[in-house]
Amino acid sequence: MTRQISCVSKIITRASSFCLYFLRSCVCHNYNTYHTHIHRHTHTHTHMWQRQWTDTGKGAVTKAFFPFVRNRLRGKIPIFPEFTVLVTGHGKLRSYLHRFGITDNPMCPCEEEEQTADHLIFQCKRLTNQRNNMIKQIKDTGGDWPTTKETLVNNYLHIFVNFAKSIDFTDLQ
Repeated sequence: MTRQISCVSKIITRASSFCLYFLRSCVCHNYNTYHTHIHRHTHTHTHMWQRQWTDTGKGAVTKAFFPFVRNRLRGKIPIFPEFTVLVTGHGKLRSYLHRFGITDNPMCPCEEEEQTADHLIFQCKRLTNQRNNMIKQIKDTGGDWPTTKETLVNNYLHIFVNFAKSIDFTDLQ
């Protein structure tokens, strides 16, 4: 049993995602067999998850950043409120709060349009300095602007995270 736990521990440190309940039904005797079973099971679940993600009508903002489940599972995404707001469209956005009757007005304080995640990333006048800094860093690494949201998180995550951290939502309410 100790050897099996050791094998599973090695797999956990190497795998980005897998289902533990599968291990209960798997009686294997070496690391390679465990790894093969878990890899096969993970691939199947990722495929099913992708199909559900593609078929759902929900999560449109998040899908633009993470259209492929396998790519999202590969990367380590920092989780903090400002980043979450931008990649989900939920939280401290006036358009989101207005949907639930929490604010009377969905318009951004810059008075250009509704305050959405796209507006903050690509257009808000109040974030011009932060956006210009992000654009400069992306171009300095050989990237193009404008870019897709998927490219922002896949190729320029660190730069995009810094942009998100620079947003003061209290100033945007």
